[in-house]
Amino acid sequence: MKKIALILAGGVGNRFGENIPKQFVKINDKPIMIYTLQTFQEAANIDEIVIVCVMGWLDHIKQLCEEYSIKKVRMIVLGGESRFLSIYNGIQEIAQNCSQEDFIIIHDAVRPCINNDILTESIQTAKKIGAAVAVASCYDTMFVSKDSKSIDDIYPREFLYKGQTPETIRVGIAKESYDLAYQDSSLQIDSPTSLLMRFGKKVGLSKGSQSNIKVTTQDDVILFKAMIMNK
Repeated sequence: MKKIALILAGGVGNRFGENIPKQFVKINDKPIMIYTLQTFQEAANIDEIVIVCVMGWLDHIKQLCEEYSIKKVRMIVLGGESRFLSIYNGIQEIAQNCSQEDFIIIHDAVRPCINNDILTESIQTAKKIGAAVAVASCYDTMFVSKDSKSIDDIYPREFLYKGQTPETIRVGIAKESYDLAYQDSSLQIDSPTSLLMRFGKKVGLSKGSQSNIKVTTQDDVILFKAMIMNK
């Protein structure tokens, strides 16, 4: 039973405020996505890596993988115009060389604080249920406002979780769901978990981490640098 990481590096990072995609921005002289790839390279429970790449950066990713000895990379796939299409492209390539019982571990290239415990938990949960999404508990008080001006209600935070990646899915489930959604543009949503739920598939919760941040803004860079210093 193979476990293939599908690393999403197809975004352009418009909110990040740099002139290059954020996954290639260097933090302490190392691109953000390399921190992510090194974890998957070192993880004993990951057999292969497939990278979905933003247009025009394929050769650069190849150079980075060679420079940092990311040897598990089996292929680099060109991303689509949306996150859905990027994942779809990756799943199509993976499914050609896998059994339906293998697993795809979908993860954002700009979540560089992923660790082996989160990966293991995600895979083990998916083995039991068929799919899993990493989550972290919600500690903030969650208010409901119908007019965005005043508070109507407070939502019980014990029922709320912050969605993260990885999202781990059996290849057969992923291929079937994405093939169906590809035929209907109304189903082409960004989140694999949301898509599976549209088709009535059960998705288990696996333990993520408050530190498993997605680097989206410059504030996230400051937080990530602080995490690196405290390691």
